[in-house]
Amino acid sequence: VPSPVGAQGMNTGLQAAHNVACKIADVVAGRASDAYLDRYSAERRPVARRLVTTTDAMFAMITSDRPVARALRRFVVRFAAPIGASLVPRVVRSPRVFEYLSQTRIHYWMSEQQRTDARGRRGRVVGRRLPWNGDNYESLRAMTWQVHGYGGVDRRALRRVGARLGLRVLFFPVVRNRRLHPGGCYLVRPDGFVAVQSRARNARADFAEHLRQIAAPARPDAPRDNILAQRGLVADPVSRLEDHRRITRIPPSAHAAAIAYAIDA
Repeated sequence: VPSPVGAQGMNTGLQAAHNVACKIADVVAGRASDAYLDRYSAERRPVARRLVTTTDAMFAMITSDRPVARALRRFVVRFAAPIGASLVPRVVRSPRVFEYLSQTRIHYWMSEQQRTDARGRRGRVVGRRLPWNGDNYESLRAMTWQVHGYGGVDRRALRRVGARLGLRVLFFPVVRNRRLHPGGCYLVRPDGFVAVQSRARNARADFAEHLRQIAAPARPDAPRDNILAQRGLVADPVSRLEDHRRITRIPPSAHAAAIAYAIDA
């Protein structure tokens, strides 16, 4: 449990609930196997560890009785904080600072294979929240897998990809964010994170491969690191979700039921 320092606890909890709700919904809808739930631990545990480590260190400094710590606190409050508040908005990388504080710069590895292929180097788009383009966030309210095409993308080819994979396709002719490439095609998860980046000519194969991976059942000998299963929260996720639908009278939407389940659990 993180300390109140930094005021990051609620953001972290909401993002964790959103993450697991989308995964449970994909399992219930049949798009993913139950092995996909293991990605919850792989994605969210590093975020929680970083948060707890950072807030614990800050809390220790704030509450320390050591002379050095007391002197630093007096200096920061009187001099450094006012100067920093006036300078940070002018710093070139201030948007990055905002992204860290708002937890919108979080990165997830979409698979262990992706991490291996990238040799641990994180991409600017894949594995991150979809970069804001001014007009591309409204579609995320649907909380569904979708394909985005930006700039002068081959629309006919991308529509065929969407029809083949059963995915909604959206086009954004004007590219306003430098992280998004003109002509780029992106497979976006229900939680708004980018799973795959490709070009129209390769999108079908690239997107289908990722969807195949999340639908593949776990090998019998594969180690399981599912924090949800360890805590007995998803021993029988389908029946648990059906109970929520019946008790709360939520419409039979997989995502709505999954969100109710995640918040209750």
